[in-house]
Amino acid sequence: MPTNQQSVTPRLEFHRKQAKALHKAVSSKDSTSIDRVRAQLSRFNPQEPFLLSHAQWVVAREQGHTSWPQFKRHLESLPDTTTLDDSNESTPTPDRKDKPMTTTQTALKGAAISDEAVLAKTGKNWKEWFDIFDDAGGVNMTHKEIVAIAHEHGAGSWWQQMVTVEYERARGKRDMYMSCDGEYRVNASKTINIPIGQLFQAWHDPKIRERWLPGVSLTIRKANENKNLRITWVDGQSVDVNLLSKADVKSQCAVEHGKLAGQNEVEEKRAYWAAALQRLKGLLEK
Repeated sequence: MPTNQQSVTPRLEFHRKQAKALHKAVSSKDSTSIDRVRAQLSRFNPQEPFLLSHAQWVVAREQGHTSWPQFKRHLESLPDTTTLDDSNESTPTPDRKDKPMTTTQTALKGAAISDEAVLAKTGKNWKEWFDIFDDAGGVNMTHKEIVAIAHEHGAGSWWQQMVTVEYERARGKRDMYMSCDGEYRVNASKTINIPIGQLFQAWHDPKIRERWLPGVSLTIRKANENKNLRITWVDGQSVDVNLLSKADVKSQCAVEHGKLAGQNEVEEKRAYWAAALQRLKGLLEK
């Protein structure tokens, strides 16, 4: 095996995994991931199929390249100076091993968008944004107040939200699965081998719904036939259901359950919807 291919395998594998994770998250209708795609493709419609090649293109654009093949060639040209793993892009060199990372450095290892990408799009890297927010007293500010600071420093409307959310997560002001408005949400989806009309009826008809979602008291506030339903759940929680026809006899159902109490309920509802959608699939594919 050529030496160059050995040296780039970790880098390329890392970004391939990032693309696969983005593909999975967007397919599950994760709102933060959808926003991430829209930052690179403003006309993106989450109701249309999102392919792995699309995710690779987004990752390449975030790293400052026009396409995945170009980005791949760039990675293959790099010398073997780092080793990548699943969680971060480089491991410490020997002379940095014993130096503890700062809170900011630790947080930015998990940022959804690279330092290079945020610098290219906003003119500032993550550390510079964090320093700006810290100097302004961001740890004691509301989300809207921090967004206003980002606006004052030239960030576009989407990037105002992104840099603010990353800062809030780094400073412990925001948990995972928490949206920009401070609400906890969880997403689930399932592809079912039936026409979209039957899938819509399985949600809209109370008698059919009771067979796969038993004992649930809910109110359908709005229903657009074969497209979506807006539902008020128990205790005022919200459930948004989006339906997508993938073929004449294949449809996708995507559920977003909002107004949850916290991360524990997020995990509880994640398991709940995984089981419920599996029951729905079993019922309709008989």
